[in-house]
Amino acid sequence: MLGIPHGALDLELFYIINHSRSLKNTLAVGYINYFIIMALWVLAWAFVPTIAFWTFMAVSAYHFGESDLDYIQIRSLFHRSLLFFSRGVLLIGLTMTSQPNLTTPIIKHLIPLEEQSFTEALKSIPPLVIAQHMFVLSNLAHLATDGKTHSFPVYTTRPDTTVFMTEIAKSFMYCTLFFTTGPLVGFAVFFGLWHSLPCIVADLAYFRQIDNPWFGKAHNAAISWRDVGRFYVLAMPYTVAGMLTMVLAYYLAINSKFALDLSHLWALFVVGVSVLTGAHVWIVACLHFTQVHLDPFRISSIFT
Repeated sequence: MLGIPHGALDLELFYIINHSRSLKNTLAVGYINYFIIMALWVLAWAFVPTIAFWTFMAVSAYHFGESDLDYIQIRSLFHRSLLFFSRGVLLIGLTMTSQPNLTTPIIKHLIPLEEQSFTEALKSIPPLVIAQHMFVLSNLAHLATDGKTHSFPVYTTRPDTTVFMTEIAKSFMYCTLFFTTGPLVGFAVFFGLWHSLPCIVADLAYFRQIDNPWFGKAHNAAISWRDVGRFYVLAMPYTVAGMLTMVLAYYLAINSKFALDLSHLWALFVVGVSVLTGAHVWIVACLHFTQVHLDPFRISSIFT
């Protein structure tokens, strides 16, 4: 419930980014590019599922790390990206490996694999994903920058001992969460509380930097819980639509002549999430990096 609507502001964010770059793209350009990216993910799953799966894992790793650690000011794009990807590898790695006997049957429905050997391989991975992230975090202090280098997120800080200890503690908290509750519950808790809510707060803070039709005049007041609550009320149609879609898919899956087990349903859920995530990650990348094109498929040329 907390996580479903966090991408509801994507096209509104497109409007704000477009305005801040003094471009003349319309919201229609954003919508069309958004749906083209979604369609490309559908085609990838249909024709090259193995490539689609591992690409989705890599994209998701970077996205989760980016949303978790983008408040830390880093000197270079390479080190910034390395930090994001390292945190994401920890999160995706824990999701896949905390209970391999549960996750392998789901993955088997998505890509060809030998179940027993794949399960055994996953069991050896947790120490590796944890160790690589501890190593990257231990070098945070050497990556500090003296000034704010990005307009998003609004609230940032330089890496210091406090930040380092906070992120070490958070990393071990993630490990505890996944190994005590399992990958499905652990990921649901992470996605709702540590991914979606901070993303919503960061988006709302960004909206306040410029006049816009959704949140009114620009101002620098701190984001309150009332603002977050207002967002969830405004995004209620997205939440309801998402919940009804999942309930309908579940009902059809278990009541059709092709009745599916839970691992099939989770596999379909992964595919559905990837289709939505691909377009969402494009918007988030536009927020963080001015080099990312707001009209990758040149749709604006249709309207000129």
